[in-house]
Amino acid sequence: MSPAPLELIALAALAPDEASAIASTLVSMDPWRALGYGAEVLEGTLVRPHPDLTRYLAQRNGETLGLAVIRHPWLRGAYIELFAVLPGAQGQGLGKALLDHIEAVHRGRPAISGCSPPGSISGPGASTRPRDSSR
Repeated sequence: MSPAPLELIALAALAPDEASAIASTLVSMDPWRALGYGAEVLEGTLVRPHPDLTRYLAQRNGETLGLAVIRHPWLRGAYIELFAVLPGAQGQGLGKALLDHIEAVHRGRPAISGCSPPGSISGPGASTRPRDSSR
């Protein structure tokens, strides 16, 4: 029997109880554990509405298995602020499915207008050459 289909849900913000449960799990995982993040910091990232943030949940049978927080627009496109596959769901291709979905959603979306393409900045001290680190 094959597993239930994966649902990928886009939200402006998570409900506080769901954010609290996810944040509690994330603080026990690296890199958040190694960096000393507290659950309240991660919870805030998940619940505070912001016009440039979308939270994506990967769920199966109503259970959250992974998530991503995407900032768009950001410089030249979308920026992944947070990406996690929860421990019980790792190694099953869920992270790839979530990333593929996010890439498909954001592909072709315009970035912030007014950003300069690489090499187009000019003026005193501007250079497109690699910096000599021996100086």
